[in-house]
Amino acid sequence: SWHMASADSHLLLAEMSRQARDPDLRDAGLSTWENLMVLIGLEDQVKRTRNSFPDLMLKEWAAENLVEKADEEEVDTPPSTQDILRTTTPVERLIKSANEAARGEMIGAGTLVAAVPKERSPHLLNRQYMHKSLVLLIQDDEVASIGVILNRPSPNGVEITVSGTKIVKPILFGGEFSMKDSPPLLWLHNKKSLKAKNLGKPLGLTPNAIYKCTAREAIK
Repeated sequence: SWHMASADSHLLLAEMSRQARDPDLRDAGLSTWENLMVLIGLEDQVKRTRNSFPDLMLKEWAAENLVEKADEEEVDTPPSTQDILRTTTPVERLIKSANEAARGEMIGAGTLVAAVPKERSPHLLNRQYMHKSLVLLIQDDEVASIGVILNRPSPNGVEITVSGTKIVKPILFGGEFSMKDSPPLLWLHNKKSLKAKNLGKPLGLTPNAIYKCTAREAIK
């Protein structure tokens, strides 16, 4: 909704002068809006909507499109897989993996990672589904690290028959990419009874590993 506001030239000039003294483009002009809303008696709306999701998206848009790249804080970018392969030997990588495994810090297939929320999320404008996501790594080697999102529901389902009864299992949205030469659906389980029957293969080497199985194994 829109609210009609009447302001004299002195007020507008004072506000424009304030913005000129403190030109923080990442604010995206929200402080000006808040000041004027307070002046027309709508302070409750300011407090109720401050730092809401639309506000954060607008700030993200401003940071992406209005702030010069040179003004942004420098962020340490982790080395790519190609950089690691160029600067280390196979023996060094093996020793590093062994040390990480001994300390319980090794991240590989079967590891569940959680996206940590930040004040400025990098996923507000693109790939919003990654925000506060839980990702299970299903492949991690010198070629690539591949994961599947576990906490994004979808409106789709698959119908299967269990003990003569048809049931619909919901399909989760695992991500926007697919693996070449792999089926479109990924079947996972973590039941001890199914593990005892060797149904599927473990992701990783931990005792409580999640198992991946084929559609035929899952339906059986």
